[in-house]
Formats: sequence, structure tokens, C-alpha cells
Amino acid sequence: MIPQQCKHNYHRYSKPNLHLFCNEIESGIYTNPTVFSTSPINLATYKTIKELFYYKSRL
Repeated sequence: MIPQQCKHNYHRYSKPNLHLFCNEIESGIYTNPTVFSTSPINLATYKTIKELFYYKSRL
């Protein structure tokens, strides 16, 4: 099994870095079947949540 890394420093990310971090989460969950055989939420729901969060963070 691949060692997992838990990052809690996202609380201090700037807006562009937070968007990059969200993209990394998306890649890690939806393109890595060895870790996540079934994703916790479907991709469309994740993208909707991510975009709403990103939009609200830009206000």
C-alpha cells in the first residue's frame, strides 16, 4: 500500500494555492484506484463543491 500523507497546512494557503490543493485532491482521489477503489463522493459533486468553495473564497 502507498504511504499516505495528511496535510493540515492547507488552513494557511493563499487562494491560488488552495485551488491547486483542491486540484491535487481531485487527482489523488479520482485518478488513483489503488488508494480509492470507490470514491467517497462522485466526481461531479466534488467539482461542484470545489467550484462553489473557490467562488466564495474569491469574494
